[in-house]
Amino acid sequence: GFLSFLIIRIDLFLVNGYLGARQAGLYGVAGAFADGLFVLPLVIGLNVFPRVAGGAGAATSAAVFRLTVLVYGFVVLLSALLAGPLISVLYGPAFAASASLYHWLAPGVLSLGLVTVISHHFAGRGFPLQALTVWVIGLAVNLAINIAFLPSAGTYIAALSSSVAYTLLLVLYLRLFARDVGGLRELIPRPRELTALARALMRRSIPLPSG
Repeated sequence: GFLSFLIIRIDLFLVNGYLGARQAGLYGVAGAFADGLFVLPLVIGLNVFPRVAGGAGAATSAAVFRLTVLVYGFVVLLSALLAGPLISVLYGPAFAASASLYHWLAPGVLSLGLVTVISHHFAGRGFPLQALTVWVIGLAVNLAINIAFLPSAGTYIAALSSSVAYTLLLVLYLRLFARDVGGLRELIPRPRELTALARALMRRSIPLPSG
């Protein structure tokens, strides 16, 4: 929802204020490139929510999360490798510098995607207050890094601060999520799931776990 994208939007506002419209444009393209990737975990999360709200056990959410780590991790890695040529094709050579900004942003893109899946699990359980208040910490960290370093160090600080903030949010969410699913061990992808994923990719279908 709104909170999921707030940090990058705040960064864009700060880049424009501190460094001007040209740098804001470069960062905006990196953010737009990231937005396209968020569709996948959002769709997965929207499938998790009704299952949890309908009474599905935590094991279902854990299985979906493990699958998301594998699939979305691969997608983000591939996007980082292809960011340069894709951004040049989509936005033109004038925005080539946006690719390096996206590289700083990519860890946050992965973290936000995983947070999106977890947050839909919590939404299905009524969204406990702890799951909501951790965003305050993430926003505070993001703002502190930007205010301290963005004016002097340059635009990459905005991307770096987003990655730090979203990764921190992921760590805090994982602590809460682990309590629901029986420990962090339940969130680590298993070899047999990697094999099943490879087979599913060969069949061009990746079904969500049913628990």
